[in-house]
Amino acid sequence: MYTNFFFYKHMKDPYMISQISPFYQTKNGQVNIKNYNCLKDELEIDSNEQKNNYKLNGKIISFNLNLQDCLQKLNYLNLESHNKKKKYYVDRISAFSIDDQQYYQTYIIY
Repeated sequence: MYTNFFFYKHMKDPYMISQISPFYQTKNGQVNIKNYNCLKDELEIDSNEQKNNYKLNGKIISFNLNLQDCLQKLNYLNLESHNKKKKYYVDRISAFSIDDQQYYQTYIIY
């Protein structure tokens, strides 16, 4: 069973990804979003897909883990980080792979 994530910003780093699992596959990808403020690290995705007019580049990462195991490891990484009080959201989002020109159903954390 593979679980796909779309990562942007810090989680594109191979070292950070390997902390979740040393066994993963990566592809260059992009998702459509409504807004992203990189200075405040605020991402907005509208439930109406037609309002998501901006492309955000990142990585599509496939882990050979179930979703719950991935989230537990991500939570552990967050507990070690400096931003422990930030509230995170997990959504499903379609991500386009630039490498193989396909769409993947992924999870995004923002």
